[in-house]
Amino acid sequence: MGAFKDKKSGSWYVQFRYTDWQGKRQQKLKRGFATKHEALE
Repeated sequence: MGAFKDKKSGSWYVQFRYTDWQGKRQQKLKRGFATKHEALE
């Protein structure tokens, strides 16, 4: 899982991939964290 800083808004986001119950690979993106520590938590 990687945490990255959004250059436009200055907030942090997390992007990760996982395999769902059907065996398909999915990608999830969560945005709007104030700090890198919050994003990785």
